[in-house]
Amino acid sequence: MMNPGQYFPVSLSALGAVIAACFVLILRALPRPQAPGMQRIWLAAWASMCAHFLLQALQRAGWHAAATGDLSLLMLVASLVAFSDWLVREAWPGGQWLLRTAGVAAVGWFLFFPLAWPNLQGLWAGLLLAAGALAALRLRWRSALSRRLLTFSLGAWAAAMAVPPGWLPGSAAFQYNFLDAFTLLSKTFCGLAMIVVVMDEQRHYLHDLFENSPLWYHTFDPQGVITDINSEGLLWLEREKPEVVGHRLRDFCTEDTLTRYPDVRSALNSLQQGRLLQAVEIEILGRSGKRRTLLGQTRGHYNPRGDFLGGRTMLIDLSRERELQRELLEAQKMQAIGALSAGVAHDLNNSLTVILGQIDYLRASSELNPQLEDRLEPIARSAHEAAAFVESLLCIARPGKVKLTRLDPQALLESAAAQLKTELDGSISLTVEHTPATPPILGDERQLRQALLKLALFACQTMPQGGALSFRARPGERADEAVIELRDTGNGIAPEHLPRIFEPFFNPGPSGPGAGLGLGLAAVSAIMQAHNGRIEVESRQGEGSLFRLAFRPAAEISSSAPASA
Repeated sequence: MMNPGQYFPVSLSALGAVIAACFVLILRALPRPQAPGMQRIWLAAWASMCAHFLLQALQRAGWHAAATGDLSLLMLVASLVAFSDWLVREAWPGGQWLLRTAGVAAVGWFLFFPLAWPNLQGLWAGLLLAAGALAALRLRWRSALSRRLLTFSLGAWAAAMAVPPGWLPGSAAFQYNFLDAFTLLSKTFCGLAMIVVVMDEQRHYLHDLFENSPLWYHTFDPQGVITDINSEGLLWLEREKPEVVGHRLRDFCTEDTLTRYPDVRSALNSLQQGRLLQAVEIEILGRSGKRRTLLGQTRGHYNPRGDFLGGRTMLIDLSRERELQRELLEAQKMQAIGALSAGVAHDLNNSLTVILGQIDYLRASSELNPQLEDRLEPIARSAHEAAAFVESLLCIARPGKVKLTRLDPQALLESAAAQLKTELDGSISLTVEHTPATPPILGDERQLRQALLKLALFACQTMPQGGALSFRARPGERADEAVIELRDTGNGIAPEHLPRIFEPFFNPGPSGPGAGLGLGLAAVSAIMQAHNGRIEVESRQGEGSLFRLAFRPAAEISSSAPASA
């Protein structure tokens, strides 16, 4: 039979064992955070604490008091070291072995000298816990709540272990019972703090997976309204989160996508019925007008009863893949056109040589009827236009056949402008801007002049009511790089037509700018490729266009293998 005075301490120990066992079950059931070692150590600590409380209850009940008391102290020290070990290792890696040495010393002290300096033993155990409390304060936890709660609970536990009972008022039984209750309360707060830390780590881990995913990820409610979106989705949309949350995905899709997938309600109904949606390819528009081709996969979100709560969509950017496919198709198309152009140009050249030769013969003949002489002019003009067309064909068929010489960009522009003025009417003004220190160009003067003329004639087609056309040569961004710019004040080019204006025979429509382009801009692109340069275009509808021809430094081209003449 137990003494009535033992009921309270035995009950406290039994309650502590139940609380410690609950913490073991909770920590074991929680998902593993980013630092699973922390969770395993704390799980072992609470298992040791549960064993300590059980043995302490048996000791206080009088069951093999000596043996159960020694084992209870051993489990207590093991739990103290386990509680502080992970924290000290994270805060002061060099002090981990010092802590473990102190823990082993405490175990030996408690086991072999249980009656020696009991107050000092409590102070020693309190110092082990205080080290953990200071380490918890030093660590940068995910939230201030978990750091403060863990530091406070470990500190309170350390104080309960270190304060000698004689320092408290009241009887000895009251002093020991008060310290037991206070210690159990601090341990309970410590367990709650550890659960908060583990859940906080898990929340941060899941948030990191969502927010820093390399893919677009967003969630939506049963009406299809976006409730959350990660940073990658916002980056692709070029918008802030408040501008996206509360809208539907279709609000950011192109008209073509809305035409192909008009019925959003049927998709939501399929998700509501638990059916999976097939992956679909959509196109979205960023704030700047940039288009992205995305492959989307949607899954529903349901509660345990199966009620539809919304869904989540993951989108993969296929823009680069689609661009590479277009470039491959364009290369194959240009290769086929080049092979065809070479044969056509050869046959046309033979016929044009005969036609132009006969025209020159008739003009030189003294027997030519004066009435027929005027009819030769349109024939000769058409033949020369056909010869220019053959030249364009040859630029595409043999882009590498250029004769490189050192050219002054300003002189090249003046020459092209002088030839162009003869073809312009009075409604279009032409200016040539001079920028000093423009590096020389290494290229074929005839082909480059032809490219400038073709660009200028294209620009003139975008100014049916007249306007201004300007040439400008300037230094490029890189050292010794030369840039030639052609700017017009025309109607501009529609965004959907910009990627295709350098395709052969591309025609955006009979009333659109550049109608009937033929091989003009395709030939310009081929000429720039032959000169190891690049051509860029900027255009806004109603604001005109800017064509930029950038040439590699002449020294780089001279040092590389020259193009064949």
